[in-house]
Amino acid sequence: MLKHIIMFLVILLLALAASAQPYGDTARARQLAIIHPPPVNYCRMQLGYIDTNDADITRRQFLDNMQVGMRLVGDDFPPGTLVIEYYVSWQQKGGDYHNGIQVKNSASVPQSTFRSNHFDNVKAGDKIFIEGIRVKQPDGKIRTMNSVILTII
Repeated sequence: MLKHIIMFLVILLLALAASAQPYGDTARARQLAIIHPPPVNYCRMQLGYIDTNDADITRRQFLDNMQVGMRLVGDDFPPGTLVIEYYVSWQQKGGDYHNGIQVKNSASVPQSTFRSNHFDNVKAGDKIFIEGIRVKQPDGKIRTMNSVILTII
């Protein structure tokens, strides 16, 4: 009886091993390796002339470049793509969150708007949030870009 149980287990294990898939699925890996063109979310955004990949900026750089507004940079998007809207807000280091200013058509923000929203009070350690960045492509499609967080140093 023990012989029969051992033979049954050996046959069962052989059957399971024969039906098991190899460790990797090469067809799936090959399909995932196909390089797709990057979506518009991979465009580089600039606040004025500051690349938003550089997350640390000085207070003066922030105030000066807000006069220029948000810009798209690089060749990763169709020519004629424009920034149509974004919101700028900030949070004091360890303090209050200040609601944002809505900026349309990538326009510069007047100093009076900064003063009324206390943006001229930013100091080292404060965080600037640029959110709701929307761009319009030449074909009329409107896309939302990734948010940007800058730290004042």
